[in-house]
Amino acid sequence: MRRQVLSEIRWSLKYAWTILKHKYFFAIAAWKVGKIGLRRILAHDLSKFSWAELRHYGRQFYGEPKDSEAWDRCWLHHQNLNDHHWEYWIPRKKLTVMGNQVPQQPLPMPEVCVREMVADWMAASRAYTGDWDMECWLIETLPRLNLHPETLGRVERILKSIGYEGG
Repeated sequence: MRRQVLSEIRWSLKYAWTILKHKYFFAIAAWKVGKIGLRRILAHDLSKFSWAELRHYGRQFYGEPKDSEAWDRCWLHHQNLNDHHWEYWIPRKKLTVMGNQVPQQPLPMPEVCVREMVADWMAASRAYTGDWDMECWLIETLPRLNLHPETLGRVERILKSIGYEGG
């Protein structure tokens, strides 16, 4: 038991360093994307330092064994607390039309949240792959995101403004 606790602390500290690198790269990306205030830059991803998230991120990226249910709860916690994630904007209430449940459509994201999301993608690319280039990730992932059409238009406009012509 003690060994497990020490391992979780070690994994968590290792991931805390990764978060700090990500936050540093996020500040650079936020400057490039523009119109993201200092308060949002400083507050970006602070929930990852909570024990509810940190230990699960640490285990997911640096530890053994993986615990998929705990990771899913951790990721949901993060999405529900951080409005720069597109999942935050999906209503949770079930919608029933003529007796059939209909998937909820996403709400449009405010401009500042979209800008933070794009900067987050850039920073994650740099922190996790060592490279700012996220072109392949965008081509593979962007079509699968459940974004409101207005939000997708904002994403594409912001990507184009920072040099991603295919965005």
